[in-house]
Amino acid sequence: SQLVGFSLDTGEQMWASTLPADSSDFILYSYLGAIGMQIGYGLVYFGGYGGIMHAFDIKTGQIKWTYGNGGPGNTTYSGTALAYGRYPIYPGPIVDGILYLDTGEHSAQPPLYKDSLVRALNATTGQEIWTLTGWGGHHRREGFAVADGFLVYLNHYDMQIYSIGKGPSATTVSTQNDVSVL
Repeated sequence: SQLVGFSLDTGEQMWASTLPADSSDFILYSYLGAIGMQIGYGLVYFGGYGGIMHAFDIKTGQIKWTYGNGGPGNTTYSGTALAYGRYPIYPGPIVDGILYLDTGEHSAQPPLYKDSLVRALNATTGQEIWTLTGWGGHHRREGFAVADGFLVYLNHYDMQIYSIGKGPSATTVSTQNDVSVL
């Protein structure tokens, strides 16, 4: 199995990259291939039912990092909860250096599998920034949106719309000088 990069200028093949050995057979089933991909920061992000996000250098095809196949802070392991062995993850929007990942399926049947996470990763290093329990749904149908620094999505677990972003980053305190000089 390979990911192949072509030049948009010439149409010539630039590189071909073999997926790592720890990629399950499910990695190739990612909603018709290209749907499990995003491009940003000089990287091609590739994920899917295999539960591992791969970040390839867009010019060379070399893997820069993977997410989902490590220990705490870098795992999508599902144990026996899913047939896939890992929670499927898909690249969503890439904004302000953050790659958002959702977990879902094309045609999930109730009850939805439990313990899915919405995730935020550093887009250049793959380091996990935060996770939040949630089923993001089919990322191309319901999808995620980002505006003014806030991620918005429908959580299929409770059918609520979530908006996630930074709160105030500073506190301002002011005082009055009411002291009289004698």
